[in-house]
Amino acid sequence: PEYSAYHSQQAVEKYLKAFLVKNKIDFPKTHNIYFLLNLCVQIDKDVEILKKACKLTKYAYIRYPGKIEVSQEEAEEAIEIAKKVREFVLKKLKLKEE
Repeated sequence: PEYSAYHSQQAVEKYLKAFLVKNKIDFPKTHNIYFLLNLCVQIDKDVEILKKACKLTKYAYIRYPGKIEVSQEEAEEAIEIAKKVREFVLKKLKLKEE
């Protein structure tokens, strides 16, 4: 479950960064979903519906010492959140047909 949560966080992070890059917005190196989401909201208020994704930030640190334990239920939720972010961003970037 830990690695599923970690990769879900990474996917969300990369999708939000792609949205920022597409919109020519600079951002620092960060794993903080909350920070990235706030930058995205400045471009498009609709991004606010993804605020639940902020809870995935903690999973970015699974690969570092001081292991974070993740339940199966938490991992499944993280995967579902990542899927929603993917769908939303692809639609906004017009990379997926409606």
